[in-house]
Amino acid sequence: MSLAPMRRVFLAGPADRLEETLAQLQCLGTVELDGLGQGAGVPSPPAGEAARRALRYLRTTPGRRRAQARDPGFDVAAFVARVSANAERLCQLEERREALNARIRVLAPWGDFAVPPAPDDLGGLRPRFYVVPAARLDRIPPDAPPWRCVHRAGGRAYVVALSPDPPPPGVFPGTPVDGGRRRLRDLERELAAVEAELDETRFERLSLTNRLKLLARSLAQAADAEARAQAAAQVARDAEVFALSGWTPAADLAALGELARSLGLALLARPPRGHETPPTKLEPPRPFAAGAELVRFFQTPPADDWDPSVPVFMGLAVFFAMIVADAGYGLVMALALVAGWRPLGRGPARAWRPLLAALAGTTLFWGLAAGSWFGARPPFAWARHLSVVDPRDLPSALGIAAAVGFGHLAVALAGRAWTHRRHPAGRAALGWLLVLGAGVSWWAGWGPVPAALLGATGGGLVLMFSDDRPIASGRALLVRLGRGLAALAALPRLFADVLSYLRLAALGLASASLAATFNALAADRPRGPSRPRAPGGAPGAGAGARPQSGPVGRRRRDPRAAAQHDRVRGLGAGRRRAPLQTLRAPRGAFGMSQFLILLGWIGVCAPPALAGIGSVMGCAAAGQAAIGAMLETDGGHGRLVAISALPSSQSIYGIVAMLTLARPVTADNGAALFAVGTLTGLALFLSATRQGEACAAAIAAVREKPEVAGLALAPAAIIEGFAVFVFVFALYLAGTL
Repeated sequence: MSLAPMRRVFLAGPADRLEETLAQLQCLGTVELDGLGQGAGVPSPPAGEAARRALRYLRTTPGRRRAQARDPGFDVAAFVARVSANAERLCQLEERREALNARIRVLAPWGDFAVPPAPDDLGGLRPRFYVVPAARLDRIPPDAPPWRCVHRAGGRAYVVALSPDPPPPGVFPGTPVDGGRRRLRDLERELAAVEAELDETRFERLSLTNRLKLLARSLAQAADAEARAQAAAQVARDAEVFALSGWTPAADLAALGELARSLGLALLARPPRGHETPPTKLEPPRPFAAGAELVRFFQTPPADDWDPSVPVFMGLAVFFAMIVADAGYGLVMALALVAGWRPLGRGPARAWRPLLAALAGTTLFWGLAAGSWFGARPPFAWARHLSVVDPRDLPSALGIAAAVGFGHLAVALAGRAWTHRRHPAGRAALGWLLVLGAGVSWWAGWGPVPAALLGATGGGLVLMFSDDRPIASGRALLVRLGRGLAALAALPRLFADVLSYLRLAALGLASASLAATFNALAADRPRGPSRPRAPGGAPGAGAGARPQSGPVGRRRRDPRAAAQHDRVRGLGAGRRRAPLQTLRAPRGAFGMSQFLILLGWIGVCAPPALAGIGSVMGCAAAGQAAIGAMLETDGGHGRLVAISALPSSQSIYGIVAMLTLARPVTADNGAALFAVGTLTGLALFLSATRQGEACAAAIAAVREKPEVAGLALAPAAIIEGFAVFVFVFALYLAGTL
């Protein structure tokens, strides 16, 4: 699906029609100005941001006044400017008060003194102030400049010395303090004046809250006015004419031409030139509008590329379903969506309803295919017949994840090849698609001939069309082939991208294992205090009590839950329950067998422990960066919190690795369990800590340029990919022990 083709447009007309032109263009909503005036190139905040800041400022006012409901003469722009001025003045006064308080605390121990403005008033001497530990006063040398201790408190001595020049370091064993030139009483008077002005500013802020409801109602109007003001700064004008330039979709040129004729404006439109970068307009079908928002969150494609909104929409639904892999939770999501369908239909949230429906539907469908109902088998017979995959079967789960990865990348390459079908870049994308098909044929076992044919054809296309320079000479051909060889160097990265989808299998296995573990623990927990046993019956049985099948007085357990519970407790599935092995040895003896058993239990417990420590450190580093960024940004805080939580996934991998390694520990398998568990835990630990550092760097980048959020997260995702590889290898090795 191609993006909307854009056209560069220029409008010119009489200067007295500028305001009307901007208002009509705002109503049309298809032109994005790029600036010809003095404000061009200067980044401006989003339209309406000042009004939203003013609204938040007034809503956080303690003890707000009663809101006024109506005021025909309410001027939104003037009121927002007044609130902004009050907020800025309040901030300045509070900073000044803090600075005065800090200065007064420094000078208070020395008392109220005045430093002569001219050095000659003290015979060329200047007062020097030091804070010296009281126990070190006797260490001041006799040849030191004349000094005197004017105050003592808390084990500190406050010393004043007279010297024309600062004494050498070490003469006074303390910290020098700048005495300044202002007297203490002057600082206290200024502080009192600042406090009084602060009270007046706070009272003004309180009085402004009576227009809070009017501002909330007029927020859209304020945003429109601010947007027009920003647009006016990008217009070139003089006393007689104005001129503006921008971009508009080619499909909207007719409406723009009609507007220009109605206002008597001159209109010029042309395609973009080679050096120009038009904006990108995503136009997916209406049900897939949320996919466009997801694309903008990660990275907006160039205007000459294809629109990935629909594949991103469908990919997210499939990925979410494979991770949850439970029909019960899918049904809960569907019921919650049905309950909130109408409230979600109001405002911008309406575009997200189809995505939520897709998430619930694919989760329910994949959960039925996986045969999982809240971590157990479905209670309905018809649902059991729909179970065709087992997310806890590692080979099949890895195969499904790899197939999804191949398909997702194939769709992306096919879309790029179709969009650039008349350009060498499209042929290069087709070559990569054939190379990917060669990998699929080799993986599926279709034989070496199809894989060789597809790989050779695709590699040739990539080699010849990765560069678009014309072949006018032998040297140009060599340069083009060199660029093609450099492009083929990305072949390992292509298959690494496919392998990165294995994290879907890892997360699906993790969720299935955790759900089964919790169900097993819940099935085996005590049911409360024992009740008296009726004669010949079960505890608490009486007249009308239902007879129990099986041994009297014993509660039946689900065999699958019992097997999972035994595995959690360190016992093999299907084996008779036996007491946990201990490290107890004869007194005075601790042999090699006990040492190997100790190592084995360390290996079993190492993955969740080390991964949890790494997640704590990684989330702490990223969280501190997120908190710092929140102080400098007015929005997008949820995105920052989500980025800071990325290093927590390693803890899930560690828990699942522990559940896989849990078994009876003996001297025969103790060393192997120690090696697999400890090395896996160390890898997850390093991955979590380094991912936290990468997330902190990404947060710093997003704080400065929010549009690079998707690219900034790429290093963190790559780091987690290595954790997924280690996790998968650990699961494979655990199955061989």
